[in-house]
Amino acid sequence: MYGKLGMVEDSERMFHSLSERNLISWTALISGYVRNGCSGSAADIFLELFYHGIYCDPSCLVTVLDGCSECRNLDLGVQLHGFVIKSGYLCDANIVTALVDMYSKSDNLKSAKIVFDGFSSKSIALFNAILVGFIKTNRDDDDEDAMVLFRQLRFAGIKPDLVTFSRLLSLSANQACLVKGETLHAYTIKTGFESSLMVSNALITMYAKCGSIEGACQIFDGMHCRDSVSWNAMVSAYSIHGQGKAALRLFKEIKGEGFAVDEFTILAILQACCYTGLWHNGIHIFNEMESSYKINPLIEHYACMVDLLGRAGCLSEAMNLISNSRFRDSPLLWRTLVNVCKLQGDIDFAMLASKNLLDLSPEEAGSYILVSNTYAGSGMLDEALKVRTAMNDLKLSKQAGCSWIEIDNKVHCFVASDKDHPESSDIYAKLDQLMDEIKWKNCDINDPHSIGEIV
Repeated sequence: MYGKLGMVEDSERMFHSLSERNLISWTALISGYVRNGCSGSAADIFLELFYHGIYCDPSCLVTVLDGCSECRNLDLGVQLHGFVIKSGYLCDANIVTALVDMYSKSDNLKSAKIVFDGFSSKSIALFNAILVGFIKTNRDDDDEDAMVLFRQLRFAGIKPDLVTFSRLLSLSANQACLVKGETLHAYTIKTGFESSLMVSNALITMYAKCGSIEGACQIFDGMHCRDSVSWNAMVSAYSIHGQGKAALRLFKEIKGEGFAVDEFTILAILQACCYTGLWHNGIHIFNEMESSYKINPLIEHYACMVDLLGRAGCLSEAMNLISNSRFRDSPLLWRTLVNVCKLQGDIDFAMLASKNLLDLSPEEAGSYILVSNTYAGSGMLDEALKVRTAMNDLKLSKQAGCSWIEIDNKVHCFVASDKDHPESSDIYAKLDQLMDEIKWKNCDINDPHSIGEIV
């Protein structure tokens, strides 16, 4: 009871006052920890249960696995998997679902797939669990696998639910795959889920990330009931599409409708102001976070403000904001400042920010690459070489970032200097042509609006 009410300390006190403890009392305490976000404590109590020689049943194992999922405790999860196999519980659907969920949330999609494929009695809960893994890895081939599994489930007569469509739409949004998103939208209409709040919110995000602000607006305007997630999704949609004034209008409407402004709303509106030059509006909203909205700024808000101030040419103010914040030792803020110094071409501020960045993240290859590129872009080739040499001396390497584009309903992935595509010679020829046109029109390669005129 205490655990369900969020009274963790009372739950602990009651547990320790028991003269005799059985599996039910141990499981109740573990469940209370998991419900209230104390997953680490749940794992500790489970290990203590083992030391007392109390045998675990499937219900207890599912509870602990849920805790491992929430706190990303892969090591304990793997040990529990071994115990499950040893105990013969791999035929239990709830345990298998919990295992898949644990591996998916721990970024171990390979193991999640092995457990998923090894269980013959597929359920929608099991499918929803592995979808988390597909979303987190965010690769186009995983997107294809997810859609294949979805079709297989439908042919097997297993009906999707709200969670299924929400997660599949998130996957399509992450891959910016509009055709698949529209196909899923059609499924939601056919199955009657389109009017669901969860699905409608996912549809707004999907259309926005897939390049269709019109589709996002159509879903939002057609909603009979909205929650804070709906409003935040639409503000983010306007932000993504560079419609800062529309985002500000919606922000005022949110307050007028009586919806609570939360940290996600503020982040979305700050991003909209940052990328559309509405810097004074962004500064005003940030300064009002604590006084008007009772929201304590998170590191993401500070990073956005550093970017905003830098784009506004206020690099000194951006550096002061970092230095006076409780996140002054975060590489994220200094990395953001280096980026915006590079954008503004201010090498003096870039050098100061770079020193702080490398001091705070001496083993992150990405930081060295950013600093090296910043120096190189300013013509300081000797300094760039020194940074690269230091990176090589530390034996640091960075995994190549992957980008993708959808052409004729097919997603094509590529990385920097990629030559694996069968038509790579034609691709690079077209790229050279575009670069020549950019130079001919005197466009700033770092300005997306200038590049948009060419494209």
